[in-house]
Amino acid sequence: LLVAVGLFALVQLCRSHKLDHDMFHGMSLAEVLLDEGQLPSTDRWSYVETLGVIVHHEWVLGVVLHGLHSAAGEVGIGLLQLLIAVGVVYACWRSSVVRRAAPVCFAVISPFVIPLIWASSTAVRAQTITLWFTAMTWYFVGLDRRGNRTWALAFLPFMVLWQNVHGGFVVGWIVLSMYVAERTLNDVLRRIPIAQIASAHRHLYGLMLLALPATCLNPYGYGYISYLWHALRMPRPMITEWMPLWYSPNQSAALIALWTAGVLLVAVVARHGLARWSELLFLVLAAGMSLLHMRHMSLFGIGILALVPAMATKVKFFKGIAVDARKHAGLVHRVSLAASLGFVVLL
Repeated sequence: LLVAVGLFALVQLCRSHKLDHDMFHGMSLAEVLLDEGQLPSTDRWSYVETLGVIVHHEWVLGVVLHGLHSAAGEVGIGLLQLLIAVGVVYACWRSSVVRRAAPVCFAVISPFVIPLIWASSTAVRAQTITLWFTAMTWYFVGLDRRGNRTWALAFLPFMVLWQNVHGGFVVGWIVLSMYVAERTLNDVLRRIPIAQIASAHRHLYGLMLLALPATCLNPYGYGYISYLWHALRMPRPMITEWMPLWYSPNQSAALIALWTAGVLLVAVVARHGLARWSELLFLVLAAGMSLLHMRHMSLFGIGILALVPAMATKVKFFKGIAVDARKHAGLVHRVSLAASLGFVVLL
């Protein structure tokens, strides 16, 4: 099942053979870095007036792309595109499994959600790294819910890498912040002593305290933070993907997919309540952002695929599907194999 889902994701991603224009800027930046030993502080390639100091938050991806293209040409770029697609699906799968999702629930939900994830993807785009790492962050949260704290040792290096690949790393800190707030507030409402709460979640509080200093671990230092403040608030009315969803060229398909995911979410909440409200809040915020900016449909898709299968596993409808899948395991395997072969042909 996982192989079939992964191949379906590859088919969706490879539907777009358009190379992302930011890729070439990043590779040019990498050439300057290799020649001069530092990143330029001005935009040398713009034909119009730009900001006085330029922060290129995707510089690491530019270096990787430059190296791959120098070593393997288009094949290297294509392999990176495939690696990212596999990484996104696998991270969502691990996030679901750590929450005890039934594999068949993940497989049933995937075809409705994966088109949302790749809605605005080109090859190779830094935003897809953010999708991958967002799913990984939810996997880390899932580990923490099960009492596994080892992920915290890797989280800061993980975030430092992310922030030097794409400015979307702020999503990772938002996810962690909501989770910390949920655990703290739930414990306070249960009247657990403050000292006990602090002891139980000291690794989470420590990470939050280190968030700001860690953000400065980049070639631009504190300048990166002021750049982010400007970039996150900057209006982009002329860029299509930043327009509201109702301007989408695939408006009907996007609205149907978003509506389907929303109905599924409502059904799950009705069954589970609001015990894990940080996950539900993320999904609601991502859905709202999808309506305002069509590019954020991909982030909503990641939230659905990483979080909802585990919630849906306990819903009666999906329980029935899981039971039937176990009864007819042979048939499921044959259908999965046939689907996988079909997706290979499409690739």
